[in-house]
Amino acid sequence: MMSRPWPLHPPPYPDESLSSWLERIAGVYQYSVDDLLVHDLGFDSMSQEELDKAPPRLLLERLAERTGISPGRLRTMTVQGWVPLLIDGLDPDPSYYGTYVRGYSVLYPISLRHVREFRDWVPWIAADRFKERKACRLCLREGPEPYRRLSWRMAWMASCPVHGVLLEDIFVNSGRYIREAVENPNPIPAPPEILTIDNITLRAINDGSVSLPRRQVHAGVWVRLLRALIEELSVPATSTKRYVKNIARIWSSLGLSIRQGVRTAGTPFEMLAPERRFLLMRAAGAAIDMLMKGSFKKAGDDAFLFWPLPISNVDLLSTRPHGKEMQEKGGRSAYERAWTRVSDAMNELEVAMRHSLDTAMEIRNFLLGSNPTHEKIEKIDRMFREQGYLPPDDVL
Repeated sequence: MMSRPWPLHPPPYPDESLSSWLERIAGVYQYSVDDLLVHDLGFDSMSQEELDKAPPRLLLERLAERTGISPGRLRTMTVQGWVPLLIDGLDPDPSYYGTYVRGYSVLYPISLRHVREFRDWVPWIAADRFKERKACRLCLREGPEPYRRLSWRMAWMASCPVHGVLLEDIFVNSGRYIREAVENPNPIPAPPEILTIDNITLRAINDGSVSLPRRQVHAGVWVRLLRALIEELSVPATSTKRYVKNIARIWSSLGLSIRQGVRTAGTPFEMLAPERRFLLMRAAGAAIDMLMKGSFKKAGDDAFLFWPLPISNVDLLSTRPHGKEMQEKGGRSAYERAWTRVSDAMNELEVAMRHSLDTAMEIRNFLLGSNPTHEKIEKIDRMFREQGYLPPDDVL
């Protein structure tokens, strides 16, 4: 049994997953992660998937006692840390699917998509991504020691935008060594359409928001917007009616037929085989590239977010489409309606933050992200104190 707190506990790296960090700590003492969990922390053995998805709150509290790192900061090293802003929840709900993927329309109106329900589905969680060891070998070679990134676990990331290469199966013993695949002596460059998406996603996750051509959007808006686009590319082409030519152009730009002739509408993106998901991500990237070039005359209500900026100083909002569906809903796009819901949720969070220090700390840690610099910490803490979310004499 170790002393409390642990005398040695290296700090987490940017975007490091909880399982990777625990592996590095255990390595300092020549222990395994199970040794720490069972013999010191009082928990049963846990898999990397269990640690990186939603570990028990009590475990995070005990880790905080051993290391001095707050439970809120530790929560950001798990998928649970992205709830509810990026993912509504990790408990599957049959009605959850339609709510998450039908919040936006990019390629054609929402009315052309049928409401569907799926059990055992959580957005962006693909079982194989937690069983495989997807990583960027160039990232692992950089820095003082190799470690696993949490973002590599998610189905929203197929490449490393930093190095422009595809993620690949690599065994990583965090802090010690990596075992690269012998069949690929060099990393594989990522297709440009994949990098289009992954660059935006990485900025959104790291910064909490991302700038699209027409306006800045919250990271939670971006991942839902992307998931809606993937859904639009998954449904049968005949359902898209007059928009089918646009869909065909997207796939044709990749030298492919629509969905390569494979019906995917009956299976959610996260439950498809990895190669099918990769094709849909490529198509989504190609669609965004074409939207940014103004290639489509007709598209969904929220396509305007990707349109190139007009040369004149005309009000940007006056250039967005006003179709029948928008007129029926008071002339507001799906983006605006969804942003209203996000704003309402944020107002509720603000009230909770004023009455609960724990809630304020969790939101603070989310805003700090996976790589909190000293300047960023000072800026957010100052803002939180000025707004009354944190007591003036609070020491974080």
